[in-house]
Amino acid sequence: MKTTKIFLSLTLAMFLANSCRKDDTNLADSSPDQETTQFAGKAEFTNNNDIDIALDAAYSNGDLNRNEAGQINPSLGTCATVTVQNTNGGFPKVYTVDFGTVGCANNGITRKGKLIMTLSNKISTPGSILSIVRQNYYVNDDAVEGTIVFKNLTTVSTVPTWSKTVTGGKITKPNGNHCTYTSEKAQRMIAGAGTPDPLDDVFEIFQGTTNVIRNNGNTLKSSIKSSLIKSKSCQYISKGILTLTGTHLDGNLNYGNGDCDDKATYTDANGHTFVITLR
Repeated sequence: MKTTKIFLSLTLAMFLANSCRKDDTNLADSSPDQETTQFAGKAEFTNNNDIDIALDAAYSNGDLNRNEAGQINPSLGTCATVTVQNTNGGFPKVYTVDFGTVGCANNGITRKGKLIMTLSNKISTPGSILSIVRQNYYVNDDAVEGTIVFKNLTTVSTVPTWSKTVTGGKITKPNGNHCTYTSEKAQRMIAGAGTPDPLDDVFEIFQGTTNVIRNNGNTLKSSIKSSLIKSKSCQYISKGILTLTGTHLDGNLNYGNGDCDDKATYTDANGHTFVITLR
């Protein structure tokens, strides 16, 4: 089974927080609560990167082959230390990725602390569960907490399917501002599973919700209204609708009908429509 990393990068709130502009203005910048949308993007980005790190740890231990990992730039870098605990060489296996206390930089991201990962079986095996616990963990000086559970739900080999659940999520900036968050998503590969070429891979997030609460009480909730479609051959989500609600947002972000372009449309609760350019 081919399980390329691109499915981990199908972000939701991140597109709103970091990758959109309206009339050449970042949509988050024009919001009355820019920090909440930024927190949402950081949470999604960090969760996806930590799963990438887990896959790289499994690859480095021989529990995932290169085709399954789909790795181009390993997330671990050279300064992280990986140790593995298991019973008689089998599963379950516990990986500890230690980035140290000074800071371990890789691909422009500096991490400190540990990720404790438990893998029940090879990630490509239906029913396998990967859990990730953060321990005194920092990403670019932001303290990151929470547990990720990534489960293989595949029932048909040609349609690999996974769920990703995040509980107890929290991000705290050096200035003390923070958010808590939870997230549940389900995604599957709807094309390309039977070929070695990653460019024919197409992924679908068919259900999911993320809830973010800032320390000032402001909230942001993103929910899948219509499945989001992302092809490896296109850098943008090309289809689907994301509903955004909260203290200062109430509307839908529509990615289109399948064309590979950098346009999306945001429509608020009053029917006002804005064309968004995805970076």
